[in-house]
Amino acid sequence: MILKEDKERYLSDSVKLVNEMSAGKEMIFDTPVIIKSSPHTHVFTIYGVYVLNDKCYLLDGGGNWHGPLKADQHNAEYVITSLHQRLKSIKYALSKG
Repeated sequence: MILKEDKERYLSDSVKLVNEMSAGKEMIFDTPVIIKSSPHTHVFTIYGVYVLNDKCYLLDGGGNWHGPLKADQHNAEYVITSLHQRLKSIKYALSKG
């Protein structure tokens, strides 16, 4: 389990990454981010993300937006760390051209 301060830091960094890469628009992922708390327990699947007023909103498979994402909500460590990891990998891939 990660500390609340770390979750807040990852969430803040995710907001910055989305703002950098999307220019204020939503980001739709080619491959969804499937989040599980164990190999057999599905938490959420993220199909896209956007930022409004420095808060992350997540797109589900039904086309509905959820949020804002908060560091203290249920299963936040799984959602925040998975989203952050995906955004960092996208940024790395974009930097490689």
